[in-house]
Amino acid sequence: MRLHRGGDRQANRALHMIAVVRLRYDPNTIAYVERRLAEGLSKKDTSGAA
Repeated sequence: MRLHRGGDRQANRALHMIAVVRLRYDPNTIAYVERRLAEGLSKKDTSGAA
């Protein structure tokens, strides 16, 4: 999950850390990922990146 491949590494890291923390502690995010995994998607597919 990157904001921009050639962009700001600090911004990319901050976004990644937000996602990791939410996945571990936020009930809504955990439920979303579990629901997407139940649909047969891989963990990378659950990121919402198109």
